[in-house]
Amino acid sequence: MDSGRPPFQAGGTPARSAGLPGDRDVMGPYGWIWMIVWIAVLLVMVWLIVRSPAERTAAEDAMAILRARFARGEITQDEFERARNALLVDQAHTRGEPQR
Repeated sequence: MDSGRPPFQAGGTPARSAGLPGDRDVMGPYGWIWMIVWIAVLLVMVWLIVRSPAERTAAEDAMAILRARFARGEITQDEFERARNALLVDQAHTRGEPQR
């Protein structure tokens, strides 16, 4: 049964804990600062690993696909230029730029 009082040794003196003297705040203020620094470093590392690459627009992705198809020889130069012009017009239209 725990009465809320510290346990006593023989002779009526309170028993000491097995820890260091005054171990209520073992880390001290610098220990807490370093713990926060290491947690911040770990969070930044996780963010760098998990973050998505720079967002690209659909027109940029379409242009990359078009260039790859042209490089592989799947489309002719005329088809490439027509599709490229269509993408550039569509891209200018979505940005609100005047058409050429």
